[in-house]
Amino acid sequence: MNPLFPFVLATLFVALHGVSLIAKNETIRGLGRIILGFSLFSYGVAGVEIAPAFSIPGLAAFSSWVLLVVGLVTVGSGVHKYRRRNVAQ
Repeated sequence: MNPLFPFVLATLFVALHGVSLIAKNETIRGLGRIILGFSLFSYGVAGVEIAPAFSIPGLAAFSSWVLLVVGLVTVGSGVHKYRRRNVAQ
């Protein structure tokens, strides 16, 4: 995979998240949180792929792993919020 692909994907996700904040509809805003999680995850993937190629020190490589985990947590939080507000009880 091209190492720039996750960066491009993450940038598109950030743009979509920004657009979702403009909406008043809570469904769209809830989906924006999920999209933000995918963006953080994509940035983490990009960092994990690039760190070994450029001999990036341990702390910078560790931060990429943190972005991966935070992205997954954000996606999970967004799915939980979306389901709580939009799925019939």
